[in-house]
Amino acid sequence: MTKVQRSLRFIEWRRIKRETMGILIFGIILLAGYIWFLNHQQNRAERYFANLKMSAPQQYLNEIKGVAGYNFYLREYRRINGYDRLKSKAPDFLLGRWSIASTAKRVSASYTTPECLNPLLIENGRITLPNTAGPINGVSYKLVANDLVVALPDSKKLEIGLVSTGILLHHLELKFPGQLKTSFGYSCR
Repeated sequence: MTKVQRSLRFIEWRRIKRETMGILIFGIILLAGYIWFLNHQQNRAERYFANLKMSAPQQYLNEIKGVAGYNFYLREYRRINGYDRLKSKAPDFLLGRWSIASTAKRVSASYTTPECLNPLLIENGRITLPNTAGPINGVSYKLVANDLVVALPDSKKLEIGLVSTGILLHHLELKFPGQLKTSFGYSCR
């Protein structure tokens, strides 16, 4: 290999190195631009949801459920509607009849039982428990994490676990006063 061949090889190697460096620098600039864009979009979304939370709380709750899931929705629902303390008004998503089962069912998230045998009835200020003569008046509701605590007038409490899949409430896990066994509630509206 002559000196001329060696210098041509060196020049070729430097050209390849320069092209590689150019591609690398272009890639870094492109990556930095993409990160900036993602950060900008995140900030826009945060501002949008903050404004929506103040101006239209119910719309905010509906949209945040789709974006962040049911558990985050419950936390926000509790804060916005004041369910961090006892209230006589039941949460809107629980109003109605719930069929009680002794075992969990493998059903879709939007499942509604066709029959409503021995139901639990949740209403504002009162609740009708299965196998009871009539409604219990003067009850209060409070959300604690992913559970609803129903304070009964006789100082007993009914604990209702809210089990969700994605953005939908799937079923209830109920611990009736004086019972150790968990019962399961499925919507039968």
